[in-house]
Amino acid sequence: MNFGDIAVADAKGAILAHRVRCGKTTLKKGRILSAEDIETLQAAGVETITGAQLETGDVGEDGLVDYDPVRLHALNLIDESATVALLPPYAQVSPRQMVGTVKIIPFAAPESVVAACEAIASQTSPLVRVAPYRGRSVGLIQTRLPGTKESVLDKTTDVLSQRVTALGGTVAEERRCGHATDEIEQAIRALTQSGSAMVLIIGASAITDRRDVIPAGIIQAGGTVDHFGMPVDPGNLLLMGHVGDIPVAGLPGCARSPKLNGFDWVLQRMFADIPVRREDIMAMGAGGLLKEIPARPLPRAEAIEGSPDEDDSGRAPRIAAIILAAGQSRRMGATNKLLAEIDGCAMVNRVVDTVRASKADPIMVV
Repeated sequence: MNFGDIAVADAKGAILAHRVRCGKTTLKKGRILSAEDIETLQAAGVETITGAQLETGDVGEDGLVDYDPVRLHALNLIDESATVALLPPYAQVSPRQMVGTVKIIPFAAPESVVAACEAIASQTSPLVRVAPYRGRSVGLIQTRLPGTKESVLDKTTDVLSQRVTALGGTVAEERRCGHATDEIEQAIRALTQSGSAMVLIIGASAITDRRDVIPAGIIQAGGTVDHFGMPVDPGNLLLMGHVGDIPVAGLPGCARSPKLNGFDWVLQRMFADIPVRREDIMAMGAGGLLKEIPARPLPRAEAIEGSPDEDDSGRAPRIAAIILAAGQSRRMGATNKLLAEIDGCAMVNRVVDTVRASKADPIMVV
């Protein structure tokens, strides 16, 4: 790892060692600098930063907790006196973070219980381990359709580069081509022959079938499609395949966003050298419904016509507006501030009417 002063022009992908103020923007310590960050620094007149640049063979500080939940359950079922609690499988962790706890519930536990727990914990491999991320060279393919903006592709490159860099890797080469099987095939062949250890493909149009152009391009390049689809949302339209020994992934459209999605779960395991088989992907449904994304402006339940109201759904009400009206309102004269008129209507009534018209939840007036 190289650490020290780095010219801003050469700092893309570097880990910032100290906070840097750029006008109204502040880049925090530990940030992995993107192309957009470089532009912000240069616009603010910053010429050098202090940071770290990972080299080939370096392992980042983060990793994944890896264990067999079946063995953990078996251990906890031995007796109520002995318990082991761990983070969720494949949780991302960093140095000095607590991974698990062992707790004897009463003041003592029978020796036979402890021996049985030790037997399970020592079977073939350790009960729990932290798998470090291992850097690798990644090739990126983006396809175009008529009207595709280069700015969208540039932003996607930046987002995916940050994902890969955070795991200790690097996007070493990018190719852009038409959204056509032949062109995708040529791009795959070029990247696999130039030394990429992994190829990521994000299309101008999402993959909709195993016979779509991206999987067809993988097959035409001499590869195999291993699995299409995953029970994680966002991230349903992930495709996994390989060409020789090189993994090739067709990415869901949500991978253009830095927000967590199913592709992140797969990429993290791959960079930690944890096999991701089709059955592993198909088992990701428990906990696979992630947060709402901006593409869905309304929560799913509210988007369905005739969905139950708040009294029937059992959910806590969401406060649509809060009006704070402290004090005696002396500057308003004889009229209380809440009753001051806006276009002939008392302020509080106008706010209430506006929110009611939106069919939102109740207003709180304090």
